[in-house]
Amino acid sequence: MRAFSSAGVDLALVSLGNEIRNGMIWPLGRVSVDLEPQRARTANFTGLATLYAAAREGVRDAVASGVHAPQVMIHIDNGYNLTLQRRWFEALTATGKVKTRDWDVIGLSIYPFYGTSATLGNLKETMTWLARKYGKAMHVVETDWPAVCEGEGAPALSEPGIPASVEGQLEWGREVLRIVKGLPKGLGQGIK
Repeated sequence: MRAFSSAGVDLALVSLGNEIRNGMIWPLGRVSVDLEPQRARTANFTGLATLYAAAREGVRDAVASGVHAPQVMIHIDNGYNLTLQRRWFEALTATGKVKTRDWDVIGLSIYPFYGTSATLGNLKETMTWLARKYGKAMHVVETDWPAVCEGEGAPALSEPGIPASVEGQLEWGREVLRIVKGLPKGLGQGIK
């Protein structure tokens, strides 16, 4: 961050990790939302929470040294899966090491060919719940729609009504933007 600042680049957004659903810097930061009971799941998130808190403190240190204060994002994949997102954020914050004030933006990924439940409706439900629960801006930071999806081994797309074509890519993008813009007023207004 200091190098960017010295070069005259003020960062608007810093993501502490990329698609960290399974954690980061394994084995210390490896996590699973599938552990039961919740007490075990929370204990499993302690290493990740320690790493995340240290990274967040690094951002605070850089800002204290004069670097422009960027927004801080947590980026999780499978943005269409409300159960996963709910359990993930609840386990992270239940450790006591990471507070909701430690991030400004929730970034989600959604890829329509990783499962037929990766629907626009599920994305909307998940983003709405997260926006209401945490009061943070919501970004869809990774997505894609195929221009071609045919032949042996082609995946089933989550929105079969959208064609695998350039026109379908445009339609998918418009629908994702519509969902983000339609989140509860005052929340989720970050569109990237």
